[in-house]
Amino acid sequence: MLRAIAVDDEILALCLLENLLQEIGGVNMIGTFTDITRALPAIVEEKPDIVFLDVEMPDQNGLSLAEQLTDLNDETNIVFVTAYEHYALQAFGVRAADYILKPIEKDRLAQTIRRFLKWTGRVSRLDVEKRCFQAHFLGNFSLRDPSGDLIKWRTKKVKELCAYLLHHRQPVHRSQIIDDLWPAVAPDKGSILLHSTVYQLRKTLKSLDCENPILYAGEFYTLCLEAESDVHEIEEILTCLSPANEQVILNLLQYANKDYLEQEDWPWSLGAREKLREACKHCLEGYVFSTPATSSKRGARRASLEKLIDMEPFEERYIQELIRHHLDLGNRRKALETYRKLEKLLTEELGEKPQLETLSLVQNLF
Repeated sequence: MLRAIAVDDEILALCLLENLLQEIGGVNMIGTFTDITRALPAIVEEKPDIVFLDVEMPDQNGLSLAEQLTDLNDETNIVFVTAYEHYALQAFGVRAADYILKPIEKDRLAQTIRRFLKWTGRVSRLDVEKRCFQAHFLGNFSLRDPSGDLIKWRTKKVKELCAYLLHHRQPVHRSQIIDDLWPAVAPDKGSILLHSTVYQLRKTLKSLDCENPILYAGEFYTLCLEAESDVHEIEEILTCLSPANEQVILNLLQYANKDYLEQEDWPWSLGAREKLREACKHCLEGYVFSTPATSSKRGARRASLEKLIDMEPFEERYIQELIRHHLDLGNRRKALETYRKLEKLLTEELGEKPQLETLSLVQNLF
């Protein structure tokens, strides 16, 4: 098993990374740090196999720490985990082993762990579990084969048809497929386009050792592909959610950064997008309005409120609850900042002022 240490100034990011590594397996997280000055001596003493390192942190960035670690111990593998893509060249300049963008995708992280396990000759459940395809629907659609390689599509319609059939998870009538994928095309032309696209999709999947990947019976098409997806993950979280379970909320927030197929111009996905969005919002609401601020030790309640505000920026009851959250924790400055941000938004966008109830929460802070 690999030994790892993570350094990130955001506690939530550390929690999410640790939880993902627990799900993936093969890694023992021996330490997490939000302060670089405390992390350095621990890394020197423990000599972990991997150091997961954020780039932008207060006082000192991760690149300078990576340079120090490289000088002290060449055998430590540094994996940068950051929201900023433009640091990639600098990261590899300090001999980083990998560079992962936030929000972290589970299969992307699993690829990194699998590679390290292979390098070190170690085995985890990653190597013994049956591999399957990995589909991603949050943000844009992508599909990786059981080896973790991204599948390339011959045309945009082949990609869309694959996503469409995976989306339905059941046989779909050919006329419905034509109506949804080629709505402006005459039926005869649509039938030809469907046949051609099915042929190309079947050919692509067969090249990946999938036997009979698409079945056609009674004018219904079925995609026979064993695939896990980020949507399955989020649905499992929503199903098992307990309002008082902070770890489950952290897991949900990990996936809630992007909407269902939000980067794809596919009208047939809009209903599912709104349904999933509402389900996430409902669960986050249930958590924040039933959990006291002081009982949220890992920042899940604050992060949930911030996500709800991001989803519904004009919903004042979310802002009111975030102000109360900050006040309950004694953070008057944050409470006032939250009010000022709302005040500016309402003035600039709607020409209105915050509700009296919202103002009453911060009146004594002016």
